[in-house]
Amino acid sequence: MKNLKGKTAVITGATSGIGLELSQLLIKELVTVYLVGRAFDKLMAIFPNAKNMPTVNYIQADVTKDQDIDKILKAVDHEDKIDFLLHGAGVISFGPLSENPVAKLDHLYMVNVRAPYLITQKLLPKLKNAKGEIIFLNSTAGLETWEGQSQYSASKYALRAIADCLRKECKEDKIKVLSIFLGATASPMQEKVQEHKGNKYDPEDFMPTHQIAEIILLELKKSKTTMITDMTIRSNI
Repeated sequence: MKNLKGKTAVITGATSGIGLELSQLLIKELVTVYLVGRAFDKLMAIFPNAKNMPTVNYIQADVTKDQDIDKILKAVDHEDKIDFLLHGAGVISFGPLSENPVAKLDHLYMVNVRAPYLITQKLLPKLKNAKGEIIFLNSTAGLETWEGQSQYSASKYALRAIADCLRKECKEDKIKVLSIFLGATASPMQEKVQEHKGNKYDPEDFMPTHQIAEIILLELKKSKTTMITDMTIRSNI
């Protein structure tokens, strides 16, 4: 497996869940990381003494705002290449189509679809320079549907389509594109799901985020001649 020391990664949704766990692993691998999140205090708490590490960079940004996406671009402007781009930011909504406000759909589109599309578009030249890899953290809701999740599934199917098209468009540039379709994971989002269902949330009932982050880390270390296009990870409970 290849050594990741000296590689460069941009991670959105870095303050919780899989984004947080993967950020911690990459910092230990001496990857130069650009951690994107809305809450600066959470960003600062990711890794002890990280503020004194030149390989760790915090970007406080709301990915629904173009001016904040510009912050990301400005932060990495001096980098000639980006090896890894992980889209971990995401939101969910619940309710039948007959009742769920379209304003919620607009917000899901901004976070789950438009933001990864625009960030990828802007960073693509640097990813081309590195022959890098783009990872879209998707959901099994991007593979199948459930009642009451029309908005969420629509956004995840759209994200899947973006990844599939991008993979074909970037073939000659040797950029790898991976979609990871996740089942029920112990995360703040899953806590919201269980609250909506009226269930008590127990993280022990769901896939641990640190294990998924470890799987992603192994994937990033694979041979440059290997590309994994789709990965589905489901709970065995």
